[in-house]
Parts: sequence; C-alpha cells; structure tokens
Amino acid sequence: MPALDLIDDTYMACSPETLAPLVSAPALAAELWPEWRVSVTEERGVEGVRWKVGGPVAGSTEVWIERYRDRGALVHVYVRVDPTGKPWSPRETERRRERLRRRVKAVMWRVKDEVERDR
Repeated sequence: MPALDLIDDTYMACSPETLAPLVSAPALAAELWPEWRVSVTEERGVEGVRWKVGGPVAGSTEVWIERYRDRGALVHVYVRVDPTGKPWSPRETERRRERLRRRVKAVMWRVKDEVERDR
C-alpha cells in the first residue's frame, strides 16, 4: 500500500464531455500537484487522465470522470504515491495527506464553479 493514498469525489452538474478538456489540460495537473513531475500515461478522453508521478514522490495519480445519471458527472481523484527519499513518519504522512486533500478539493470546487457558472 502506498504511503499516501488519497481518494476524492466531487459531483459536477455538467457532462463528462464538458469536463474532459479541463481535466486533460496540463494547467490542471500543475495546479493539483505543483511540486511533482507528472507525465500522462493514459489519456482516457471523456473518462479522464492517468499520470505517472515523479520528483519528491513516486507513484500514480488519476482523475476519472464518471457519467452520473443523465445530467452530471462524478469526478474521482486518486493519488497513490510514496516518498522517494527518507520515509515519512505517520504524523508527516497525515500532514501531507491533509494538505493534499485540501488542495485537491479546492481545485475541484474551482472547476465545479467554472462548469456550473450558468446554472
């Protein structure tokens, strides 16, 4: 199991087709993971993107877009990484997980505000 394993889900009242270009934009990855080196391993179209992660951590991350009912989408963010240097203490791991959780949620809410602006 990775040292840092995070799952976040956000409902957005728009189609996966609306979300896909936003999710696949390099700017989103840079906003979500500014201190990591990420490279696309799988461009999944309307279902999202998977990245390989390098730098101070190594592993993978994914944004999966799931169609929800007939008018929305669930956006699932998965992060599975380990430190590349010295292992983190349990306290440091929890600090990093919480900081990442807050950043992911803030970015997803910003995207949600953007796609739901005219609602």
